[in-house]
Amino acid sequence: MPSSAECLPRVAAFVAGAPMRWSDLRTDAESLLSLCKAEDLSALCFDRLSRLSSRDDWPVSLCEALSEITRAQIAEELLRGRETRAVLDAIGRAGVDAILIKGTPLAYTVYDAPVLRGRADTDLLVREADVNIARRVMTSLGYAATVLCNDLFSQFEVQKIDRFGVLHAFDVHWKISTQSVFQSVLTYDEMLLRSAPVAALGPYARAAGAVDALLLACIHPAMHHRNEERVLWMYDVHLLAERLTRDQFDEFAVLACTRKVA
Repeated sequence: MPSSAECLPRVAAFVAGAPMRWSDLRTDAESLLSLCKAEDLSALCFDRLSRLSSRDDWPVSLCEALSEITRAQIAEELLRGRETRAVLDAIGRAGVDAILIKGTPLAYTVYDAPVLRGRADTDLLVREADVNIARRVMTSLGYAATVLCNDLFSQFEVQKIDRFGVLHAFDVHWKISTQSVFQSVLTYDEMLLRSAPVAALGPYARAAGAVDALLLACIHPAMHHRNEERVLWMYDVHLLAERLTRDQFDEFAVLACTRKVA
């Protein structure tokens, strides 16, 4: 059986929109399904499959498996979206201006549908002075701190399981990174000034601005994952970058250089 990693570049091209036949991927159904699960690509690959003019040569078992996974993820996404809005509403009403960062805001702003951007949690950036308020709000909503919660890392993590058995997890940060070398690359105050509304998640939902979001997406693997290469993270960068204007690209380049992460 071929290694699933061997077809990673071809899968990346397929995810990016290349019209491929099954034979073009040069893998087997089990390996591709394993890769999709490991890389959170199941819904995205099924979406691409559904857009093909013909998928007659694709293994039926693979198509059915991806369809089943996607349906389950759509149901979970509906619940997670509702819960995320409830959390943002509660935090906002408490006077905390939270900024959505990383995967969740991208799911609702640059992807065609939120379910296409797989993620395990939702990351919020808050003002350091508001940390205790945010913590109290999360507790009032039934969230409990996890064993990973550690104030030394400028964040706290909470989670709960709803009545449908769906896990909801939030990482609340007051600096963009747990790593000191990256903590001040972007500050809360400047990001709030450049933040943008996320209408689908309610009146209190704001996300990092386009330039800041791209910079975060580019440095995230180095900050927290030892430069791990994942298709989803690279696709984030692709979707963010293709939406920038020329002026925004210039702003991005200047920001990366002045913050010494170019």
